[in-house]
Amino acid sequence: MIIDEPRIKPGVFLSCENSTVSFKNGPFEVSFEARDKVPGELPNPGTSSVNLRSWLYSVLGTDSPEAIAGFIQKLVAQGVIIESAPLDAFDGEYVGYRLVDYYRILINRLLVKNPLMHTLQNGAHKNVQIGVLLETYYMIRNADWTAPAVLGHWLPEQQRKLLQEFFEEESGHGELLADGFASVGLDPDAVRKGVPQPETLSYNLCFYTAANLSPAHFAASIIVPEVPQSPRASVHDNSESDILSLLTDIPDDLIRCARSHEEIDDDEDHGNLPVELLAVEGALSRDRIASLFEIVHQTTVSLDWLFRGVERHYSDWDQEVGVGWANEAMGWPT
Repeated sequence: MIIDEPRIKPGVFLSCENSTVSFKNGPFEVSFEARDKVPGELPNPGTSSVNLRSWLYSVLGTDSPEAIAGFIQKLVAQGVIIESAPLDAFDGEYVGYRLVDYYRILINRLLVKNPLMHTLQNGAHKNVQIGVLLETYYMIRNADWTAPAVLGHWLPEQQRKLLQEFFEEESGHGELLADGFASVGLDPDAVRKGVPQPETLSYNLCFYTAANLSPAHFAASIIVPEVPQSPRASVHDNSESDILSLLTDIPDDLIRCARSHEEIDDDEDHGNLPVELLAVEGALSRDRIASLFEIVHQTTVSLDWLFRGVERHYSDWDQEVGVGWANEAMGWPT
């Protein structure tokens, strides 16, 4: 990935304390240690590309263009540096990082307003906490059902390999959770036969729709479930958005089952998969990029409504009715 004219993203602010330089990007803060004393005036979004490169040379204590290019790429990945050259098309890898940055800002804004988060933070009823895990199960058990749609496109060998590995790794993840529901009084077989609430089904369909459009659109859609909400280099751990940590009435064994899915995704570096898939696409036109941003927006909003549905439905949920509550209401077969 080559950045012709790097600039600091609008809205990002720099600060310096001793030799630590910090970039404040919305709710995130990314820091690095300067080689020597930080020189002079800090750059800002209006600083020219030439002056920004010169400042980085001084801060990093190197005259290697390769070292500066590599560091700029890391800052692009953290969402604080953008390409300011007036290009007609942009590198797919760069677009992937911009989509990730957009998602992180968007999801954190949405969660601040989401009633489920407020309910959980204020000590939700146990039924709501169970509902979070049930609908999580209904999400992840279908993680590989979009495979035929996206793999049905013509794909470069590297892209096909990445996707096949992803679907193989996701297959069966629902079973990591299913048997654990016995610890909260639910029959695991009834859970397996249950139907997700409509908002969860709608969320799952976002990935199927994107998969039918193109591999690039599918890559954009899976940013929402796969990419961590905070950059790895962030000093802001964003723990208030860690839903599992708010399920205080759920047995530890069931929480560990839910965590195991996250740990597998982390071990397999699924958070970087969307960028890897988009990097294979090469140059992307502005119109295509706009459609990818729309996919991220729609999928994130669908997740927001899924959370709202959990809060609304499970607040009044009667466990004795069973987990397949939608079957009878919607007239669906069991």
